[in-house]
Amino acid sequence: MSSPPETIIHPASGVPDGSGSHAGGRTALPWVGRGTLWLVLVFLVTFVAYFGVWQNGFVYDSATLVEGNERVHGLDRLGEIFQTEYWNLSGVESRLYRPVTLASYALQWGPSAGDPGPFHWTNLLLHLLVVALLWRLLVLALGAKTTGSPAGLSALFGATFFALTPVHSEAVITVVGRADLFVAVALLSVLLVLRAAERNARLYPVALVLSGFAVLSKESGFLVPAWVLAAHVGGFLRGRTSSGRVAWLPNLAWTGGGLALAWALRFQALRDVASPVVYVDDNVLAESGFLERVFNASRFFWRYLELHLRPDKLSADHGLRALEAIETGAPANVLAALALIAIGTWLMWRAVRRVQLNESKSGCAPLWLGAALYVGTLVASGNFFFLIGTTFGERLTYLPHIGLALVLGATMRLLLARLPKQDRTVTQDRTVKQDRTANRDRELPDTDGLSRNEPPMPAGRVSAVGLAVFALAVLLVLVSANATRARVEDWRSEETLFAAAVRAQPQSFRAWALHGNALLQSGDVDSSRTALSRSTELFDRYPQAWVDLVALEYNAGNFEVAADHASRLREVVPNHVYGYLATAAFAMRQGDLQRARAEIELGCERHPTSFQLAELAGQIGLQSQDWEFAQQGFLAALELAPRSRTSWRGLAAASLGSGDWDEAVRAYSSWADFEPSWEPVNGWAWSLYQRASRDPEAARDRDLERAEELSRGALQAVPEGYWRYVAETLSHVLEAQGKNAEAREVLEELVRRHPEETSFGDRLRRLE
Repeated sequence: MSSPPETIIHPASGVPDGSGSHAGGRTALPWVGRGTLWLVLVFLVTFVAYFGVWQNGFVYDSATLVEGNERVHGLDRLGEIFQTEYWNLSGVESRLYRPVTLASYALQWGPSAGDPGPFHWTNLLLHLLVVALLWRLLVLALGAKTTGSPAGLSALFGATFFALTPVHSEAVITVVGRADLFVAVALLSVLLVLRAAERNARLYPVALVLSGFAVLSKESGFLVPAWVLAAHVGGFLRGRTSSGRVAWLPNLAWTGGGLALAWALRFQALRDVASPVVYVDDNVLAESGFLERVFNASRFFWRYLELHLRPDKLSADHGLRALEAIETGAPANVLAALALIAIGTWLMWRAVRRVQLNESKSGCAPLWLGAALYVGTLVASGNFFFLIGTTFGERLTYLPHIGLALVLGATMRLLLARLPKQDRTVTQDRTVKQDRTANRDRELPDTDGLSRNEPPMPAGRVSAVGLAVFALAVLLVLVSANATRARVEDWRSEETLFAAAVRAQPQSFRAWALHGNALLQSGDVDSSRTALSRSTELFDRYPQAWVDLVALEYNAGNFEVAADHASRLREVVPNHVYGYLATAAFAMRQGDLQRARAEIELGCERHPTSFQLAELAGQIGLQSQDWEFAQQGFLAALELAPRSRTSWRGLAAASLGSGDWDEAVRAYSSWADFEPSWEPVNGWAWSLYQRASRDPEAARDRDLERAEELSRGALQAVPEGYWRYVAETLSHVLEAQGKNAEAREVLEELVRRHPEETSFGDRLRRLE
């Protein structure tokens, strides 16, 4: 006789999972049913809140990581994505590794032809998927049996809050927020899959894949084991089976396997990438000691909650001057920091104790599970234990708010279920009696030290007072959704985004600098000058503001003012690459080529990976006719950017001047590959002609035949004003081949069109 299947106990609901026993034999809330219809309504409201997001462009980081990132402009460089760092830019210090996120851009770039609309649609759909998964998690964690029960309404409220809160707008609206969306999808799916795997072990490999997917999407994916443990402690996942076997070890083993595989890929790709240095203009806690960092990080922690009450403070930047670190030199501040650590430790201990002390039946288990997920996840990315690249970021809240939604849902459930007895409906009282009878008859076993004979939370209809409480909470969420709608408009372009940023955070130097840069790109020079000057007043060590001021004044013809700004940049940031670049450029403009060369050589020595410095070195060499120095500069630039057309063009000119025809042929042919116009093709033909003329032994006939072919092709594409240059090249090539009759025809046309040029007539008479 076979043994009965193991009973699986889920303390979050206080009844066996999937038992389906409820008043009148009703089953637990199904995935398709009235609950899903209400969820669809939440989707529709969310769609309205984000309406028009597909009309936004690639803004802020998305402009660099998607629009300006050639790695994601097709699938031909997919292998490179998995072998390189996330930013992969010269001058950007980073050890981020998010190949899955980048690969999703590459998959989408071709079909969308680079249109940002489909990218925004994908993000919105991913957000809705997160909301659906979260709702399912809330239904299971709160033990909802019907949509109209306290638990059912509470699950719906938690999902609605998560879907519409304006704090999430940045993660959904900006394309690079997809990394946060991917991680949220993966972590929620891991918890749901592991819960299902308790009855179907074949689902464990799915948890492994999802764990790896999370880590390869964003670094916060490494929190998977912590979330799994929290789910066990909070009762969402079982601790032991009815036979007493430990249930959490397989979960950690499978998810840990996914993390290990992802870590191996990460290690391989980043093994030669240096550890980044975090600067105070990126993170105000960069120069703080441990206690001071923890104290200030705790202050900023509460600011995240403040954003829910003050959505007008939402901004693309919360940088230095908008946020200031407080020194903890005073004993009171040190004690405050220690007290915050002690309180946080006590709260985590209390969460575990509440489950162990048989309090899950009161609904505290999901409440404390949510608190652990919210606090733990936000602390992990909040500069408490290690510095990250920013002090404060709205996108950092997306994953922790899954825990906050669970806290709000559990709180709403407790509030609705603990209404005064006289406020409950007759149906609800009858349901409670039926639940008690069902539980008594079932005689559930006692596992994990939790009593199973207590009834679950009432699952009938709530009273009019309860519905009023629920309606008021939902109304507040819907009102806040208006701020979400406003954020869609703010993120329309960089100009609108940073205009909103300086309104929300007028003390943020970076917001003013970025606002000035956006205005400069749009051609509003006066407003840009005002914004950039305001940025330097707030913080004069931010180099990009000075760089933009130099460019602004230079393009406006205010060369002396631009030179003063360049000198100021060298003073406040002595070793900044643009300081050398600007100083050398101004010296070159003034004709002081010796000083320009000295500046550029020093800059290249200190910044050997700067493409701009290397290319300017080549330009200085061209202007001074130091062909060897010019070639060295352009070759160094091409090592850093092999597809740079301007560098290939400069190398071709330098090689032409030095008479290095082999290098000239290589440079012109490479330039023509990137820009198949008449100019590089004609230069290629001329270089082949010169090489054949100088060294008859080096495949002379082949070079001349190729030169003729190129010249004739260029002659078909050249504009009328430049026709003479290509025709002259063709005449020389034909003459060198001994095709005098054809050469005379070309020269006769040259003489007819340009009678003032005596050299054409002299050559024609010589041929006759």
